Amino acid sequence: PEPPMPRCSPFLSCPAHGRKPAKYLARLTHLHLNGKGLTGISIAPGTLAAVNTLYLYDNEITSLDGLGSLAQLRHLYMQNNLISSVNAGELAAMSRLKKLYLNNNCLASLAPLAPLVGLVELHANAQRLPPGQAFDIAPQVLETMRSLRVLALANNGLHTTEGLAACKSLETVDLAKNGLDSLAAVAPLLNASPLKELDLRGNQISDSRQHLDAIIVSCPTITVVNGRELTQS
Repeated sequence: PEPPMPRCSPFLSCPAHGRKPAKYLARLTHLHLNGKGLTGISIAPGTLAAVNTLYLYDNEITSLDGLGSLAQLRHLYMQNNLISSVNAGELAAMSRLKKLYLNNNCLASLAPLAPLVGLVELHANAQRLPPGQAFDIAPQVLETMRSLRVLALANNGLHTTEGLAACKSLETVDLAKNGLDSLAAVAPLLNASPLKELDLRGNQISDSRQHLDAIIVSCPTITVVNGRELTQS
């Protein structure tokens, strides 16, 4: 999602208004560094102690690293970068993180995200991998994310949801543009989670009205399928 343009609060010290930069940075809660051509980032401890939302999307960052000092971080937007590696040790310090956006990067697996057990939303659509390399959803890691409610794994070459069977709390799942071709391919997810919204557009299974009807019947909690709200009829 596109964030709002940054605005200066009348209660916040701001260099543009002639105030001290150090005091401004210490109280800053939202930091916009998107579209700056960055290839990496490193934030010194104590510099941005209050930042809870960080926008780093549309850069050229290759590694999820350098953010361990942001202990208050709750929302991190890093979509549209070149991230292929993760500093798992630093992630352990980001225990408050709730929403993570990694769409359109180069991650081969979700395994390095293991320390982020408090995530509520994880968006990892369209990872750019070498031809023939399968994306690893790391079910053993997803199983530990017991607060996870929203999961987006569209366009990752998935052929089954078996790895999602351990996710017991998912409510919104985006699996569009994958290789799911039968009811058996999505049954593990349907049986495991109290789904409310499921997106299967671009999968072969969505071409069959019979399969879609079967999904609706087999998952009584679901209210939205492929972006369409279900009615009684």
